[in-house]
Amino acid sequence: MGDAKGSMSIEARLSTVVIRALRIDPSLYREDLTIGDVAEWDSIAHLTLIATIEEVFNVRFSPDQMTELTNIEAIHQFLRTELRI
Repeated sequence: MGDAKGSMSIEARLSTVVIRALRIDPSLYREDLTIGDVAEWDSIAHLTLIATIEEVFNVRFSPDQMTELTNIEAIHQFLRTELRI
């Protein structure tokens, strides 16, 4: 998946993670993508996505965050805050 400390921006790394974890066509990725917008992003895929983000970005989500962060914009904001970027 790549190193979260690499030269790619958070946005680029997050889009790559989302596309791979959800197994969606890159053309389906949008900044305003929300759980349920694509059939591939269901509750099970959401857990996979969260686990992948934790691994790639070396962050941890609380159980509440796992249920609240259900769109790309919120996940991106969480990462910016956690990574202090």
